[in-house]
Amino acid sequence: MVLLTAVFHAPIRNVRFTGRDAALLGLREKLLSGDTPVVLQGMGGIGKTQIAMEYAHRFRTDYDLVWWIDADPAVFVDTALADLAHELGVPAADGIAGRARAVLAALSRGVAPRWLIVFDNAENIDVVSRFLPGPGGHVIVTSRDPGWADLARAVPVDGFERAESVAHLRERVPAMSEADAARLAEALGELPIAVAAAGAWLADTGQTAGDYLGQVGQFHLARVEAVWELSLARLRERSAAAYRLLELCSMMTSHIALDLIYSDAMAGQLDPPESVPALVQQINRLALLKIDDGQIFLHRLLQQVVRERMSPQEQETARHQVHRVLAAARPAGEVDDPATWPAFGHIWPHLEVTGAAECRDEPVRQLIIDRLRYVWLSGGFDDGRRMGEEFAARWERHRQARPGDGPLERQLLHLRFTLANILSDQAAFAEARALDEAVLARQRELLGEHHPHTLMTANGLGRDLRALGLYDEALKRDQGTYAAWSATFGDDHPRTMSALNNLAVSERLAGRAREAAGHERAVYERCSLVLGPRHALTLIAGNNLGRDLREAGEYEASIALLTDVLGRHRETGTPRTYSTMANLAVSERSAGHVIEAAAHLDAAYAHLAELLGPGSPETLACRLSRAVGLLEPGELAEVEAAYRRSLGDTHPYTITCRNNRAAAARADGDLSTARRLAEQAAQEFAVRLGEGHPSTLAARTNVAILEAETGAVGDARAVIEPVVAALDALLGPEHPDAIRAAADLALMGGADGDAEIRLTAALGGTHPAVRAFREGRYLHRTLDPHPF
Repeated sequence: MVLLTAVFHAPIRNVRFTGRDAALLGLREKLLSGDTPVVLQGMGGIGKTQIAMEYAHRFRTDYDLVWWIDADPAVFVDTALADLAHELGVPAADGIAGRARAVLAALSRGVAPRWLIVFDNAENIDVVSRFLPGPGGHVIVTSRDPGWADLARAVPVDGFERAESVAHLRERVPAMSEADAARLAEALGELPIAVAAAGAWLADTGQTAGDYLGQVGQFHLARVEAVWELSLARLRERSAAAYRLLELCSMMTSHIALDLIYSDAMAGQLDPPESVPALVQQINRLALLKIDDGQIFLHRLLQQVVRERMSPQEQETARHQVHRVLAAARPAGEVDDPATWPAFGHIWPHLEVTGAAECRDEPVRQLIIDRLRYVWLSGGFDDGRRMGEEFAARWERHRQARPGDGPLERQLLHLRFTLANILSDQAAFAEARALDEAVLARQRELLGEHHPHTLMTANGLGRDLRALGLYDEALKRDQGTYAAWSATFGDDHPRTMSALNNLAVSERLAGRAREAAGHERAVYERCSLVLGPRHALTLIAGNNLGRDLREAGEYEASIALLTDVLGRHRETGTPRTYSTMANLAVSERSAGHVIEAAAHLDAAYAHLAELLGPGSPETLACRLSRAVGLLEPGELAEVEAAYRRSLGDTHPYTITCRNNRAAAARADGDLSTARRLAEQAAQEFAVRLGEGHPSTLAARTNVAILEAETGAVGDARAVIEPVVAALDALLGPEHPDAIRAAADLALMGGADGDAEIRLTAALGGTHPAVRAFREGRYLHRTLDPHPF
């Protein structure tokens, strides 16, 4: 793909940038001489960021793509990379981490012929190095850490040359003589950040270089931090409110969204409240911040200096005021809705640096829970588990130190509920169940049966039971949970609709396809009306309804719906995009579109394996469906082994693999192995799910086919006749699965002269099953797992 327009995302150009020709030339030469990243190396305040910015602007026409990443805090590097996905036209992936990896893969493929990625302030080498693009473009890193020398070629950055210092000072203060500028530059050690601070102070105050030098002596200029003392004193004299705003900003990360700065909550922290935009301009006049692209930027050294001028108690008070600003900025609604993510994105970077997890305010702790849910919803299961366990342990210590703090315990329990969700997505189903059961028991004591947190955990426990293959137990629990949501909060509440979706999942797994389809259609239609067509729950329900349409034999309707849902997933970047693609592929295969199905399954499996890992439930389910389409015995055996390890030998998913292995063995002509596997699967399904379950009936059909193909036609008819009757009663005689079984019975000598007509009417004359029947071949049943 060729980009039609250049993508340029970097801080605005510093119009006062001075000199640095040698550093720029060295940087350019190293970038052109190889694919290895280049690191601008030097002490804080030496001008590394400014050189990288100037390079990006000066040479922007040499690149099709320039993308700037603030690498401090490092935890958001993946988010900055993920934001590039839309610009590159990279298909939406599951979660932030998945989109970041997709971007790196696209850059390696040459999606942009000439690209430059800048990682600014990359002090956490372990994290940032995981996101360095491979060969094919240019990478600039700025850092104080000499450890980058092992990963990148270094360009050392020193102070200004004397002529550069003089030029910068005289640009800010044209009346200054060259001699005074040189004297001042020498006193400042040619340190760029010190020269810039002095120039801004002189320009604002109108004083002379001699006045400045006369005053800075008392501030111990040997310390780099001292260069701001005069500017800070000037700001404090001019406006106590502006200085207080700077103190609050110094508690946050170095880049802060203007939506936070200009909020009523921020103004409310000033005494008396003043116009924040006017205060920002006062700070800006002294070059203590920069405004760019909807954010303000403060140098980290400046933030450190401001904090050091405050007592520990003053710092604690300022941090708490920032917590209140962050809590007030929380968007309405739940973090589960991707529409809230941009607003939450302004909040996330400041939680860790301000110590928000230690705050006693309930709205602030809610942000920690929101953050954990966001990481989970974004597919960051490993990071989410680490964060969840850390926060839970911390809050548990606080709970023990403050017995009787009901709000804290309530939020701790809800945090653990989210942690259980993550454990489930990591296939740690037994751990998730144990945690949900413990949380639910305590929530019932503390909050009561119908508190929303109690009911959410009950929903989670239903998921755990489904994952463990305990479908009947899950169904009973989900029936009660949905009834409680509906009675307490009404049918239009999003959590009520989610509970009805969960009930439909349990019904589907339990073999009650008609009830599942009715409930899922109700969820989908209500979600579309109340929440909108692109809400996460609407898309989940649409994906499930597409599955129900397929199970009802309405293959083309299923394909149409799932194609639409997949398109909406791609538009919004909502998680589960590739699971929806895999679901669509199964419907395409059911309708006889085997080429389209194979392509979709290949793509879905490759992405899921990369994004969620090979052992995730969604990846394994897709891998199984792909192996079914290929009928690869070795691949099917490997998937069965994976399910056996994670779920046990008699879990329905494991049994499903054995049923499908029977089909592969039959296709290879190994009828003895096929018959053994089919009989084993049928018996195990009957024990686990019951004789009348659709999976059991499918496996019985396969047993009958293999009986017939090994010469026991009479025994085969005895097996399949009750299957035909059961499918007619369960699904209806015109359902494709019922007709397939009747067609198999006809091939065994049963009296169904209309089998070909019925099969053609249900599937179309070109369907592989119709062609097989016309050729006198039996219609073996393979199974795809339903997600839990």
